[in-house]
Amino acid sequence: ICRIRPGAMRRAIESRTFGAFESGLCQSTFFPEYSHGIVMFSDSVSSLKKNRILTRSLLSSNRLLAALILLLLGLGLGIWRVCFYPSDVERGIEALARAYDNRRPVQSRISAFDYAPWASGRVDEVIAEEKNLSRAEMLLYDAVTESPGHETYHAFGLHYLARGKFDLAISEFEQAMKADEKNAKLYSDLGAALLEKGNLDRSENKLDKASEEYARSLDYLNKAVELDSSLREPLFNRALLYQEKALWRDAEKDWGRYLEKDPNSPWAEEARRRLEELDSIKKNHSKSREQILQEFLASFQAGDDAASWKTLSQNRESITGRLIPWQLLGAYLDKTAGRGADADDLNIRALAHAGRLEAQKTGDRYVSDLARFYSSASAGQLALLSRAHELMNQGHGLCRQAQYESAAKRYSGARELFDKAGDRPEAWFADYWISYCHLQAPDKVKARSMLERLTRVFESQNYYWLLAVTLNGMANALAVTSEHTKVIEFNKRSLEISERLEDCYGMQKSLTQLANEYKALGNYRQSLIYLRRCLDLARTAWPGARQMWRNYDTAAQVFNGLRWFATAADYESEALRLALEDIKDPAYIYLPYLHLGIINGERKNLQEGIRLAGLGYKTVEEYMTGSTRVRNLAYSSLVLGHLNRLAGSFETARAYYDSAIQSYDTLRYPAHIFAAHKGRLLCYIGQKDDSQANRELKKVLELFDENRAKISEENNRNAFLETEQGIYDVAIEFAYSRMRDRQKALEYSEQSRARALLDLIKTEARVNERSNELDLLFDSASRPLTFAEIRERMPEGVQVLQYAVLDDRLLIWQFTKRDLDIKEVSVTPSELNEKVESFRSVLLDLSDAGQREAREEAKALYDMLIAPVEAGLDPHKQLCLVPDKMLYRLPFAALVSREDEYLMNKYLTLCAPSTSILVIRSETGRQREAAKGEAILSVGNPSFDKETFRSLDDIKSSAEEAEDLARYYASSNVVSGPGATERLVKSGIKSYEVVHLASHYIVDEQSPMLSKLLLAKGPAGSGRAEDGILQAHEVYATRLSRTRLVVLSACETGVERYYEGEGMMGLARAFIAAGAPLVVASMWPVDSDATKELMVRFHRYRKLEHISTVEALRRAQSDMQTGSNLLYRQPHYWASFVLFGGYAEF
Repeated sequence: ICRIRPGAMRRAIESRTFGAFESGLCQSTFFPEYSHGIVMFSDSVSSLKKNRILTRSLLSSNRLLAALILLLLGLGLGIWRVCFYPSDVERGIEALARAYDNRRPVQSRISAFDYAPWASGRVDEVIAEEKNLSRAEMLLYDAVTESPGHETYHAFGLHYLARGKFDLAISEFEQAMKADEKNAKLYSDLGAALLEKGNLDRSENKLDKASEEYARSLDYLNKAVELDSSLREPLFNRALLYQEKALWRDAEKDWGRYLEKDPNSPWAEEARRRLEELDSIKKNHSKSREQILQEFLASFQAGDDAASWKTLSQNRESITGRLIPWQLLGAYLDKTAGRGADADDLNIRALAHAGRLEAQKTGDRYVSDLARFYSSASAGQLALLSRAHELMNQGHGLCRQAQYESAAKRYSGARELFDKAGDRPEAWFADYWISYCHLQAPDKVKARSMLERLTRVFESQNYYWLLAVTLNGMANALAVTSEHTKVIEFNKRSLEISERLEDCYGMQKSLTQLANEYKALGNYRQSLIYLRRCLDLARTAWPGARQMWRNYDTAAQVFNGLRWFATAADYESEALRLALEDIKDPAYIYLPYLHLGIINGERKNLQEGIRLAGLGYKTVEEYMTGSTRVRNLAYSSLVLGHLNRLAGSFETARAYYDSAIQSYDTLRYPAHIFAAHKGRLLCYIGQKDDSQANRELKKVLELFDENRAKISEENNRNAFLETEQGIYDVAIEFAYSRMRDRQKALEYSEQSRARALLDLIKTEARVNERSNELDLLFDSASRPLTFAEIRERMPEGVQVLQYAVLDDRLLIWQFTKRDLDIKEVSVTPSELNEKVESFRSVLLDLSDAGQREAREEAKALYDMLIAPVEAGLDPHKQLCLVPDKMLYRLPFAALVSREDEYLMNKYLTLCAPSTSILVIRSETGRQREAAKGEAILSVGNPSFDKETFRSLDDIKSSAEEAEDLARYYASSNVVSGPGATERLVKSGIKSYEVVHLASHYIVDEQSPMLSKLLLAKGPAGSGRAEDGILQAHEVYATRLSRTRLVVLSACETGVERYYEGEGMMGLARAFIAAGAPLVVASMWPVDSDATKELMVRFHRYRKLEHISTVEALRRAQSDMQTGSNLLYRQPHYWASFVLFGGYAEF
């Protein structure tokens, strides 16, 4: 009984009130097996009440005997409970497993669950046995309430996993793991939860999240196997995972290992069925080109157009001879040798049919033109064509051996013969292969010129397959010169055409190149999306070994960049196996060796990494010739330089880097030149050769700016800067610690900040809505202000604290128009991030203990971030904070000095993403100071679309907020409810000096440009301009020439996310880019009633006391902090709002 309701029993004993205990048994119906005992106990209680005097007498006369009996009973009961009685957790898990006896809820194996069949479908469609499920929930709830620990967290995780609440399951398992780091079953269950979450996200098209969840799942399943190799569940789950990841060989091995441990159970039968599926997949993968041709001919003769089209469209790789029209032509030429055309030949009829299918389904005329030409060709023409085909096949064979210069000669000979025979389509086809050889050689100038011409030809002839192939080649040519935006554009065009043609090979080729390109830019979200699409396509449409190699190699590089090393190693190992066993092309063999070397290096297994990279280098040395050999040796040297530098062998590493740079310069091949110079710089720094390092640093930063300027999309510029942010950290550290030049260090810091925002302010940008990847496009790049320019232009009334978070220290510059000082604090980025996140978290704890803890953490952060430079701060000047990295997420106003005073009470604080932005927007503010009077557009509680946003409620207090604050302005336009339309607001933000927007703001985690402020919909039929949504990209596209202040009285409008280089990303940034000098915005979700009080006070101070915006915000926050509402005194309610932008006296 105690274990059913221990809380009720405890309360009864403490209060000596049996009635309280009896009332606590009201839920005993959940546990009928205890009803009899409960009734007996209640009867005993009643009897004791009735016979209290008698009981007292008996106890007096037999006290010693009773005590002894009770002691023995208690001891026996205790032993029984400890040794034999199952715990709530055990009984809860048992009941949970029984609830799913008939059908298991997920395909993975969950520990403690017996076998039950699984049928594909959503978890929430599985019907559990309610009685056992309710019992399990009650038992587990009691367990986690009364004795929380790793066992209860694990058990609750199993419950959430079975119910399909995967995020909650993962959270519980992670909590359990903190106290139980060696539990193999726990690792297995966490791996299973991540696998199921990945499957769910993939089904919902969240491909980037699914890819990361699969990678995390593998890490945990590997750990489970490592901890307990006899455990069956992780092997079963890992085999499932490998199949989902298109790693069929690894899946086959794990199913085999599983069956060794479990040959006879129902789980084993399921494993055997999986092996049969894999066997079928292997047979499909091993089809020869002859088998593929026979399949096409059979379906043609049977009149099965659907089967013919499937075979035709899924086999378009020409270099290996899988291309159906090429095979048909080859067979036709063999049959008609020495004779003229034979229109009745099976192969020519099949070719004509293929041409008709392509023309009907896609409009592509290439194959139909070939069929028409060949069916009427003379004997002499066919003889020329036969020799041309032979030369083309020889060229393909040489390409497969990386002998591109020799191959180009064969293709050129074939091209002449095609021309002589009057076969223009195949002459152009030969031209493509000549350009391919030039690109590999590499001779990018010739390749690009030919490809540009062929693009025009194929477009004009409606040869869409060849157009897609050529666009793909153009993308490769542009990648050599790091023209990232154009590479992406050409690959997307190629992908669109391949999708229209249902060309699975071409689609996968473009998808891998897009994944690679986005990886190079540091945009891993987009990279993972394209990669996942590619791997999912490969699971149903085998592209051939060469393209599958590209799929695996690309996956390995992407996951290595994300530091999911186990997944990266699995993919690269499979790429190496394909290269050695199936492809046997040196160009495909040397790269996996190099990339496995890099992966091992990142995993700190440096000697193995160097060995593997050495094998790649040796492969190039032995099997390649000409300029191809030079280029690939350069890349091999780059990788060996990287690995030797990580090993601390700087002299050896520098020699490799020197060799790579020399080769790339000779070839005029700039693709990897930035990485080579960066590596050499780090060697010079490691060798303490400051003179050489200083010269190399200038070169590296010059190359960085050149590469960045070639990126037109804002999102990709931000990602590139974030990825390469480390080079600026290196520059700052070098200037500060080696050159002893604090001013130069500050300039390097400024060069690493908010560069895209500066581009938006200084140059024209346009919105690109192509392919649902909405972004801003730049035509040029701007440069930050130098320190001399900053000093000359910064206002007299402002002082700046600019932060730089380096590997082992924090630098803080404190400067004004005349003074410059710098301090350093010993702290690592991880330590600082932990402090910031802990402080943000504890601010949410509104208990007295939580607020005491928050105050102590606020003091510790103040000591670290403010105290070191406070002696130089002037309390009469505005204090502009320029954060770095995680400090963008810190509410500086809530930091507390050792005198127990909030920072916002000591200094008038504002925030800017860079000092250049501070200066520029200060100048904007100065230009608008002369305006006489202020008119306000005040928007509150718009009637947003309730059908679309069903989970959101009206913010009634925001309508009152809009009304109340507008009274302080001589001229105002207050709009709320249905009157707060998008059209009115978009017009109003350009027409009023002050704009106050109080509504819901919805963050789009996938695309910041699509984050939205909810407004009222316009009249029916007014189109997209009246959809009731003001998106961030619409603000970016606006020019605010009149606005002085924008107040965003909504959740997370200031920092919805941040890039390490670019800084804050949110609606506040969009308004600053559009021209607003000052923006008040929030850092976290805010309470509507508290916000109303804060905002009304803020505007009242601005207008009635004629003080500056920064002073008005400080006073409003101070009023909240000292006000009569005890709850609102807590920083959670007032510290979220921050002033962003420049210095202004209005």
